[in-house]
Amino acid sequence: MELLAALLLSAAAQDAPTSAPAEAFRAQLRSAALPLMEQYQVPGLAAVLIHDGKMVWFEGLGFADAREQRPIEADTVFRIGSISKCFAAWGVMRLVEQGKIELDAPVDRYLSRWQIPRSRFDAEGVTVRRLLSHTAGLSLHGLTGFGRSDQLPDLVSLLRGKGTGDGPVRLIQEPGSAWKYSGGGYAVLQLLVEEVSGRPYADFISDEILDPLSMNRSGYRLNPTLEAALARPYDRRGREIDLNAHVALAAAGFLTTPQELARFAIASMPWHRAAAAESVLSKEGLLEMQRPAAHAPHWGLGYQRWHRSGTQLVGHTGGTFGWISSMMIEPRSGDALILLSNGTEADRFMDRLEDLWVRWRESLPPTPLPPPPPRGPLIAVPSGYWAGGFGLDQDDLRYWSWLSLRFDWRDGQLAAQVSTPWRGAPLDLELDGDLLRFRVEGADGELSFDGRVRPQAITGSYQYGEESGVLELVPVVASGNARLGRWNGVFQRQDGLVFAIHGEGSVRTYTEFNQGLRHRRMPPTDGQPGAVDLVAGPGYLDLQPEELRLQWQGGGALRVLDAGVSLPAERMARLDTRKIFIESKGATLVGRLWLPDGPGPHPAVVLVHGSGRNALRSSFGHWPTWLAWKGFVVLTFDKRGCGDSDGSYPGDGAGSNAVQRWHVHSEDVLAAAEALKDVAEYDGSKVGLVGFSQAGWIMPLTARNKAIGFTVTVNGGATRHSIEGAWDRIAGEKARSEAVLPIDEAYRELARRPYRDYDYRADFARQKAPGLWLYGDLDRVNPARWAAAVVREARARKQRDFTVITFPNANHALQVCRIGHVAERPLCAALVPGLFETIENWLQARDLMP
Repeated sequence: MELLAALLLSAAAQDAPTSAPAEAFRAQLRSAALPLMEQYQVPGLAAVLIHDGKMVWFEGLGFADAREQRPIEADTVFRIGSISKCFAAWGVMRLVEQGKIELDAPVDRYLSRWQIPRSRFDAEGVTVRRLLSHTAGLSLHGLTGFGRSDQLPDLVSLLRGKGTGDGPVRLIQEPGSAWKYSGGGYAVLQLLVEEVSGRPYADFISDEILDPLSMNRSGYRLNPTLEAALARPYDRRGREIDLNAHVALAAAGFLTTPQELARFAIASMPWHRAAAAESVLSKEGLLEMQRPAAHAPHWGLGYQRWHRSGTQLVGHTGGTFGWISSMMIEPRSGDALILLSNGTEADRFMDRLEDLWVRWRESLPPTPLPPPPPRGPLIAVPSGYWAGGFGLDQDDLRYWSWLSLRFDWRDGQLAAQVSTPWRGAPLDLELDGDLLRFRVEGADGELSFDGRVRPQAITGSYQYGEESGVLELVPVVASGNARLGRWNGVFQRQDGLVFAIHGEGSVRTYTEFNQGLRHRRMPPTDGQPGAVDLVAGPGYLDLQPEELRLQWQGGGALRVLDAGVSLPAERMARLDTRKIFIESKGATLVGRLWLPDGPGPHPAVVLVHGSGRNALRSSFGHWPTWLAWKGFVVLTFDKRGCGDSDGSYPGDGAGSNAVQRWHVHSEDVLAAAEALKDVAEYDGSKVGLVGFSQAGWIMPLTARNKAIGFTVTVNGGATRHSIEGAWDRIAGEKARSEAVLPIDEAYRELARRPYRDYDYRADFARQKAPGLWLYGDLDRVNPARWAAAVVREARARKQRDFTVITFPNANHALQVCRIGHVAERPLCAALVPGLFETIENWLQARDLMP
C-alpha cells in the first residue's frame, strides 16, 4: 500500500481545472489506473486527452524515477517503442511527396549498401508501400535493441543479422500475399531514407518532421537535457533497468514527451492539423497513410487501424523492455488519447484504459473492471503434471503450442519444472495465496503467466513477446490403474470412421486411419462407465485447438463426442502390448511388443527411428497401431542411452561420427529381429523393417541380412543433408553475395557433397530385400528429390525391387502441409491421403500381408 499512497500523492499534484465531462473522464481513468499500477508494480503513467484537435488535459500518475520519487510531467521523456514506426512512415511519405521515391516501386531500386537477399520469392514484390503496411513478407517481428555499453553494429550489419538474435532480414512469404508484422521491414525503410536523402536517418527525421512540428524535445539521441528529463524504465517486477540503445531507429528507437507526442497526434488528424503539419505532409498524403492496406484492413501505411464500439480509430501501440505506450486517434472528430508508461507490466492493463476512453466518447457506461483478486490462504497446488495450450505466431504461421509443468512441494515451498517448448529452462515461480505467477525464458523470449489456482484448473493470462491471451493449466491425471489398458484398440464409429487409441503410461493418443491422422494426446481420468473418461483439446497436451471427448460404455464400446456430434463406436481389434528386453553387443535395449488381435502366429515388423536421443519408441505410435491391426507383431525399441535402454548413445564418444552411429543402430536392429524368435506369437518368417528419417541409412546396412524380408522407409536415407540446416552452411560459403540458395542450386550443391568418405550409393546397391521409399515433396528436413534420385539410381543399376513414391504437399512426417517448415508441423492435422492404403497395396502385391 505504500506505493499506492505515493501514487495518490503524485496524482493529486497534477490537478488542473478543465470542462466537467473531461474532468469526469479524468477521474475515471485515475481511479482505474492507480490500483492497476499498484497491482502490477508499474511506477509511472502519463495520459493526455485531446478533443477537437486541442490538448484538454495532461495527467501524470506515479513517478518517472521511483527511487528519487521524481513525478511524471508533461515534458518527461519516454521511449515509445513501435509508435516510432509512425515517424518513419512520415519520413518515407515526405520523400514520396518530394518525388524522390514511388510507393509501389521495389525498394531494391533505391538501395545500394544492402538489398533483399535472394530467396524462392520474388524480391521485386517488396515495394515501399508493402514495407509500410507489413505486407512485404519480411522476417524479424521485433528488434529489442542493445545494452548501452554494447558495441553497436551499423545498420547494414544489423540487416545482415548481426546482433538480432534471429538472423538476417529476409523474405519468408510471398510479398503482398498476407500481413506479417516486421520490425525488420522498418529497418529496411530506415536504410531507404538514408540512401535517398543522403543524410543519417535521425538527422532527416529531425530536420524534415520534428523541427516543423516544434518537437524540440524529441528524437533518437539523448543529450544532457533529455537525459535529465528521462523516465527510468522498470521491468516486470518493478526493478529499474538500463535504457536500451537502438540501431533500428525507425522500428522502435524514438524518444519523446507526452506533450510533444500529443502535438504529433494532432498533426495526424487530417481535418484539425495546423499549417506547420501541412508543410510537412499534405492532407491527401496523410489520408493515404490512414486508409486500409491491401490484405491488411487493420493496418495503413505506418498507422494501425482499430474498430472500437462503432468508431474507426488510427494510431499505434508500442512495447519494449521498460516501456509501454499507446496513441489512439479518432481523426474526424479530432479526439485522441495518449498513454505512456515506464513499467513493462503496463501492457497488462493499457487496453482497459483505452476502453474507458472509447466508451466515454460514445457516452456508454464504463465496462466494470474486475477488482484485484483477493489474496487468500496459501493454496496447496497438487503435485504432479499440469498442462495447457495456447496459440502463437511464428514466421508466417499460426500454430498451437503447449506447456507442461511439474509442481513439487519441498520443505513447504512450491517448486516447478517446465517442459516443451521450453525444455530444461529455469522457472521463476511465485505463489501468494491462490495467486500464481511464473516466468520462463525460452529461445524466442519470455513467457509470463499471471493467474489463480482453482481446484481443477489454474487459469490466467499469458504474455509471450507480442502475443497475449488466456492460458488454462489442468492436472494431467496419472492413475496407474491397470484398467487404462482397456482403451488400447482399433474402433469403428457408426459412420464408418476407423480410429485407434494407443499409448503407454497415463497418456493416450487418438488416430483416425481412413481420413488421415488427427492426432490428439489425451490424459485419461478413471471415471465410471458413461463418464467422460478421455478428453482432448486446448489445455490437454493437444497441439491443435480442437476438442474431443470419449465415453467408455463398457464391453469394448465407446461413445465419441466430437464437434457436437455423439456417435457410438465398437472395438474391432484389441491391441495388447508388453515389454521386451533386447541384448545387443554389450547393451540392453528396452522395447515394446504390439500384438495383433486373434490367434497367431503372425509375421513381424521392427520399427526404428534413426535420429536423435528424443526419438523414442513412443514418438510414432500410429505406425505400430496400424501394423498390429493389420496382423503384424510389431517391435519398437529405445536406442542405446535413450529412454529405458542402457549403454552409450552411439556417436557420443571422441572420434565418433554419424556413420558409426548408423552401423551401431543397424546391429541393434538385427539383434531386435533375433529377439523376435523367442516371441511365441511370431511365425518365424522373415522380418520387415519400417524406418523413419535417418533410419533410412540403417535399411541398406541391415537389409543385406537374409532374415530381413522387406523395408519401408519414410522420408529417410540417401542423403545426410537437411534443407533447413545444410543449406545454411552452403549459403555461408557464399556470404559475400548474401544469397539464399534457390532450390535447384541447392540440389546441385548437395549432389556434389557425399557424406564425408561414406559411399551411401554402394550400400543402397547392396540391399537385396524389396524396399518401399516414401517421401514428401515439401520436406525441408530431408531433400526428397535428391534422396529419391539416389534410390532410383540403385534400382536401375542392380535391378532391385525398389519402389519410390513422392507425395505432394507433404512434410518430413508425411503430413499434409503448405511449406514443409518444421514450425508448420503442429498445424498439420492429417497424414497425406492414401498413405496406409499405399503401403498395404505394396505389401499385398508382394504377398507380404498377413
